Amino acid sequence: MRVRSWLYALAVALAWSGDARALDHLNVQTAFYPQGPQAYLFLAQEKGWFEKAGLQVEILDGRGSNYSVQVLSSGHADVGEGELLPLVFARDAGMPIKVVAEWYVHEGPTIIVPKDSPIQTPKDLKGKKVLLTAAGPWPPLIDPFLKPFGLTKSDLSLVYVDSTALFTIYASGQVDALMTVDLAFSEADPLRPSRSLRAVDYGVKLPGNGLYVTEETLAKRPEVLRRFLKVCGDALTYTYAGGHPDEAAEAIRKQRPNTKLPLEHLKMQVDMFKAFLGHPADGKPIGWQSPQEWADQIAYIKDAHMLTHEHTPAEFYTNDLIERAK
Repeated sequence: MRVRSWLYALAVALAWSGDARALDHLNVQTAFYPQGPQAYLFLAQEKGWFEKAGLQVEILDGRGSNYSVQVLSSGHADVGEGELLPLVFARDAGMPIKVVAEWYVHEGPTIIVPKDSPIQTPKDLKGKKVLLTAAGPWPPLIDPFLKPFGLTKSDLSLVYVDSTALFTIYASGQVDALMTVDLAFSEADPLRPSRSLRAVDYGVKLPGNGLYVTEETLAKRPEVLRRFLKVCGDALTYTYAGGHPDEAAEAIRKQRPNTKLPLEHLKMQVDMFKAFLGHPADGKPIGWQSPQEWADQIAYIKDAHMLTHEHTPAEFYTNDLIERAK
């Protein structure tokens, strides 16, 4: 009888142990190949923090923020990462996607010009040859951005290229400016000494960079997402407040040894994004999104005629998961 009881207890213990080892799987579709803004994901993976939280996270390399949104909406990823403006357009087109964490605020579109360029303000772009990609954030933004300066896109000579040729062409001197995102400065400047005209400094109000999911995933897996966001927030805190940006960059190189960016370049990107990290007021956790900022941003996007339908700001984001991930 004792043997039977012991065997039963052992079976229960083994079953419980197996359940404890079962990890919840999440595919995270990043915007691009591994770069500084995504370092926190690789750091958490390297440290084993996802696994400790009961998660098995697969980080998928991307081809742009629009691509990330498309992969998510098609059901081939659980979480999307990247610039949040494409998500706004996707939501306007009827895709049920919401932002669950905004890590980097006021980060986004910028115009990169050579350091010795006579271009000092957007008004100076008139007649200039400007490089960009069709998949980037600029195409729908150009006219509303230029309007206060009395210009339209027809006043510029726009050169559309594939993203793979962007920096090579800019570095060659064939164009006067590059319409891209803040992150790209770290790749353009080493090739051609440059400076930036950041869209946010000229009245543009757009959401920054973070994570988003479909409403279906939000409804079905809230506890899994809470754990995931908590680990991500802790990894960002460790990186920046804890003073470990180099370790975060090195985590990318360890997991993606063939990435095209050298370690020093990755370190520069991680350092660069410290300036964009959100610091919520009133003791809110990192990643928390400001309702007032979302209201201002949606109002700007609407006034710029970039939305087809009427929306309330709350349609685009939720703080329900990040607030509990303290």
